[in-house]
Amino acid sequence: MLHHLVRTASSVIALGLTITALNAKDIPVMKETTLEISVKDYSVVKFPFKVTNMQLGSFRQKVKVEKETVLGIENNGVQKITLSKNQQAEPARNGGNILNVKKIDNMLTFRPSAIGETEMIIWGNKDFPMIINLKVVEDADKNIEFIQVLDSRKDVLNFEANPHEQVIEKIMRHLYNSEVNKKPGGYENVVRKEVYDVGIKDRDGNTFARVRTSLSKEVVGSRYVGQVWNVNIVAEFDNEANETINIPDGFVLTLYEEMFDNDGVFAVSLETYRISKEHGTRIMVVRKKEEV
Repeated sequence: MLHHLVRTASSVIALGLTITALNAKDIPVMKETTLEISVKDYSVVKFPFKVTNMQLGSFRQKVKVEKETVLGIENNGVQKITLSKNQQAEPARNGGNILNVKKIDNMLTFRPSAIGETEMIIWGNKDFPMIINLKVVEDADKNIEFIQVLDSRKDVLNFEANPHEQVIEKIMRHLYNSEVNKKPGGYENVVRKEVYDVGIKDRDGNTFARVRTSLSKEVVGSRYVGQVWNVNIVAEFDNEANETINIPDGFVLTLYEEMFDNDGVFAVSLETYRISKEHGTRIMVVRKKEEV
């Protein structure tokens, strides 16, 4: 089942360990974590302790810069698909004024005026101060609650103490069929949206097709992250000359595991290798979680 295995020590995108509740997003209390809030909307963050003090770093406002990844497929050439977007940081600004943050007992309220990120240090937890990488994005949960989860963290550590190959195989089995293969002990389901378009170009540099990759499932532990991406051909799109391109019936694109061997990826498995306008595929990825 594991078609391709790559070991690497490179770090990847930091992910907050999250689960979804009925009315709020619950996040286990950790020494360091990542938190997303919505720009120009009120957000409420609740802690299982009274916030005695907080410290804000400089706010780094960001302007989104979309970059198209070129995928060469001529002569069986293989290039990598990067499932990420780049952003260009502007000079630092005062975080307190932009975030409009207020502290009330065990809660913080926010109403940010710009997209970007900063760091926060929260005091009040008896075991350790919390360092939060706070990101302001277009859309995120408005009601967020930190919870104490101790037993599940022990399960994660016990599971990840197994040999590296066994850990990867069990995560991959769960990604393939979550109804039959149980989730690794202590791992949490993360609910978030990520959709990226990848341009397919010919030898002359003209885009003749476009592939859309959408994150459909994600499970997160202490050191490993498992992801399922849906990959589909976009039936109609505009090219660089603002011409509308319609993908003809019968068009087929062949994928390779090597296209997804980005930094931090341990294993990649494709459900099918050939996709068309009518039928896409799933790609299962096990990657290294960034150390915090």
